[in-house]
Amino acid sequence: MQAIGTTRRRALPTPREAFLLVTGICAALLGYGYYLEYVQVFSAGGAAAAGRQVWLQHLPPEKVPACGPDLLFMLENFPLADTVQRLIKGTGECAAVDWTFLGLSIAEWSLGWFLAFGAYALWLIFRNPGSEPELDHFPQVDGKYR
Repeated sequence: MQAIGTTRRRALPTPREAFLLVTGICAALLGYGYYLEYVQVFSAGGAAAAGRQVWLQHLPPEKVPACGPDLLFMLENFPLADTVQRLIKGTGECAAVDWTFLGLSIAEWSLGWFLAFGAYALWLIFRNPGSEPELDHFPQVDGKYR
C-alpha cells in the first residue's frame, strides 16, 4: 500500500506521453527536412533571378531590352498575371548598375550568396554524420556534473 503524498515510479511512459514524444520527434525531423528542401528551392530561385539580372547587366547596350512601364502603372492597368510575367522577363531597367561594392553589383553579390547558401545546404545534406566531434553537454567538475 502506498502512503499518501508519495508517487509511484513508472518504468515506461504512459501511452499519451509516448505519443507526444514520438510526435515531437517526427515534427522536428519534418521541420529539418523542410528546411533543407526549401533552402534549396529558394536558393535556386534566387540564383536564377540574380543570374538573369547579372546577364542583363552584362549585355551590350544595343541588346538591352527596351524599358517598360514602372511597377505601379502595370499594377493599376494590367491584369496581375501580365504584370508578374513582365516582372519576371525583366526590362532594360535591370541592366542599370546603380551601386557596386568591391567591384560587384548587388545582383552579382546576390548571385554569389544564393549559390553559397545552396552549396552549404547541400553540404549539410550529404556530409558524413559520423565525422562530427562528440560534444560533452555535461562536463564534470571534480567528478560531479555541473
